[in-house]
Amino acid sequence: MARAHIKLKYMTTSLLIVGCILSMGCLDMELMDGMLPYSKEESSGYHLIQKKSVYYSFNTSVGGAPSQFYKTMGGQEFRVVDSTRWLKITISVNLDKNNLVQDLLEALGINKTLTRYVKVTLTDSNSTVVYKRDFYETTTIEPIVLQSPVSGIWKLDISAKGVGGEIQGFQVYDGFNIRVLSYEPI
Repeated sequence: MARAHIKLKYMTTSLLIVGCILSMGCLDMELMDGMLPYSKEESSGYHLIQKKSVYYSFNTSVGGAPSQFYKTMGGQEFRVVDSTRWLKITISVNLDKNNLVQDLLEALGINKTLTRYVKVTLTDSNSTVVYKRDFYETTTIEPIVLQSPVSGIWKLDISAKGVGGEIQGFQVYDGFNIRVLSYEPI
């Protein structure tokens, strides 16, 4: 009976939290992950760690370099420890194809057919590519969750080409935001 009461309490609390957040008009999934109650077995001895966070916004000035490149030289490395339960990768890319971007390219003297992109590769400690994708337009993907990742040094490689600046009073910037989180032993 006491166990049912505790489950009902967690369920009520969870629904109340979700209701409050939804009524604010904003739902942050990372926040929700931290607020929802987990069973004692699932949460004891583990915590959420941000392994990598890479944010980049292109800024190309008129008269400056016609385009910009971004590349992680040798990749960005991070360690996955033994008994890590999962890795979660979130990716958001901004490569709009609107008229303002075309006007910016023209103002910069860049061919309007310039191929702008963000390429992401995640390699595990055994040199196995576990995720690879090329983006050519604005995209936000569902988080990728890798269960029981192999321990060791992992590598996140990013290469990108884009432009950014102000045109006709509007700001237009290509860019990306990539985060890698892990749920690992304390």
